Amino acid sequence: MIKRMKYKIYKLILDEEVVYIGKTIQTLSKRKSQGYNHTQYDELLKKSTIHLIEETDDISRERYWIKYYRDMGIKLINKRDGDGPSSMDSIKYLKNWYQSNK
Repeated sequence: MIKRMKYKIYKLILDEEVVYIGKTIQTLSKRKSQGYNHTQYDELLKKSTIHLIEETDDISRERYWIKYYRDMGIKLINKRDGDGPSSMDSIKYLKNWYQSNK
């Protein structure tokens, strides 16, 4: 049996506005403390607050929430539309799969 990943889909809020949607398998506080240096807005995002939207094993839910907020007219700073797992998520998934299927 393959153990499925549990993703936390979260939003970053700055000045009472949603500015970013993301996913992580870490705790939200750990994710927030790592920063967002892949964006040009890292310093600004350090001032944001992080809030859980949902916990799921369906990785496509990040894409759903990005579309949801963009359809509401929210100008998110996400560069991507949630196109699947990051390379780090893929590596962790494969390690978990291997451990479960020895």
